[in-house]
Amino acid sequence: MDDGVTALSSAAHHTEPFPDFRARAWPRFGLRTKGMVSLLAMFVYVALFAVYITRDRQQLLDVVKEYGQVQGHEHVLSNMKSALILSTVELKDATAPRNAGPTRQGMSVHIAAIANELVDLAKRFPELEPGAAQFRTLAAAYRENEAQEVGAALRRSALGLVSGCDHALSAIEANRQALERRVEKANRDLFVVWTAGAAAGVVGFGILVALFFRRLANDIGSLERRAVAVVRGYRDAPLVVSRHDEVGRLALAVNGMQRELRRWEQQQEVQRQKRFHQEKMAAVGSLAAAVAHEVMNPIAAIAGIAQEIADSSDIAEAETQHKVRIHARVIIDQTARIGAIMRQVSDLTARHSSRPEPLDVNGLIAGTCGFIKYDRRFRNIRLVSSLDSTLPAAYAVADHVTQVLMNLLINAADSMDGLAGREPEISVATHLQGGEVMVEVRDNGSGMSPAVLERAFDEFFSTKPAEKGSGIGLFMCKTLIEQNGGWIRLESQPGTGTTARFVLPALARLVSVA
Repeated sequence: MDDGVTALSSAAHHTEPFPDFRARAWPRFGLRTKGMVSLLAMFVYVALFAVYITRDRQQLLDVVKEYGQVQGHEHVLSNMKSALILSTVELKDATAPRNAGPTRQGMSVHIAAIANELVDLAKRFPELEPGAAQFRTLAAAYRENEAQEVGAALRRSALGLVSGCDHALSAIEANRQALERRVEKANRDLFVVWTAGAAAGVVGFGILVALFFRRLANDIGSLERRAVAVVRGYRDAPLVVSRHDEVGRLALAVNGMQRELRRWEQQQEVQRQKRFHQEKMAAVGSLAAAVAHEVMNPIAAIAGIAQEIADSSDIAEAETQHKVRIHARVIIDQTARIGAIMRQVSDLTARHSSRPEPLDVNGLIAGTCGFIKYDRRFRNIRLVSSLDSTLPAAYAVADHVTQVLMNLLINAADSMDGLAGREPEISVATHLQGGEVMVEVRDNGSGMSPAVLERAFDEFFSTKPAEKGSGIGLFMCKTLIEQNGGWIRLESQPGTGTTARFVLPALARLVSVA
């Protein structure tokens, strides 16, 4: 890239031969982070599920404990009921007239034991407290006086307590049945919650993992296909990056690789076109030099003979002298024309420096226009120029300006195909604008639509047939002008023509800035 590339552009193109495609702001959530978050979410779910199950299990244990307490109360009541029933039978026998004193004394001891147990029982079952108090009172009286009437009253009190125990046992039975239903329901709920929660966790986590790896596989597959396509020459729209992890960074790298390959290919194509142009011009120059060397000698001889004829014509007859003078003048004019053409070819194809240098833009344009008008495409086109005689020297690469100007002139000539209703005309003008040298190429050809104009400088975009253009011309013009520190613009209207303007830095301005 040393022919025509400034030091700044050369540095910009070569400082980073292998660019860093990594996105420095990414990833916000890498695959490792996503994996850790997923494991943490699973652990949180298991912990919450365990807390919920523990709470339900504690409720079940509370119900079971209550059920055990109810069974204990039922056992105590049943024992007390049995003891009271036995006491009523014994009281009946003990109060009989035939029974002796020792039997009644044993009965007193038994009644006293029941009375003591009724104290604790009344605390557990407050509804039995009145009957228990009456029984204790009668039991105390029976111990003092084992009269038959006291024994009968005590027996009736015991029977009342038995009835109270029956009621309490019925209530306990109902409560026990309710507790059994609660235990059964709690067991069923615990099983359902455990099963459903475990199944939901496994299925949900499995679905998330499946979706994650499915998307990961699809994205990696897209990257693989795009990488293969880029290697095979795909240079269109880049991948849409929607991930913010390592896969997203890889997609950015593939897009960056595609972009860098496109830029590299653009530079290679520009360099190829520049080398082709230089080689072509060098070949034309060599041919022109050889032709000029071979042609100039006969031309000089012809000119010398013609001049001698013209100088010696005064000794001939008048009519002969006139004819000889006319023919001699024609010979002189034609040889002068041939000499001018050869000088134009030599000037145009002279080898120039590959670096920017002070440049006479007007002279370069005049030589280029004078040479290119011999192209058959310009046979029926009126080529006019309006060059500012006060134009200062520009600072650019001569070959670049020649190549840009020839491309613009050829594009203008191609736009004249099929033109009807007006004479084809191309005008080239120069003037100073804002301290810069401006060159303007205007034609009255077919023009361009807004859509075409918008993409005119795109690489490989062309509306010409394949045999007339590859779409690199205007892109290369833009690249070359920008490498020389200028800019290029197009203005066009369909059916009215196109105007191309480009500017080059003036030498005087560069010197003043420096």
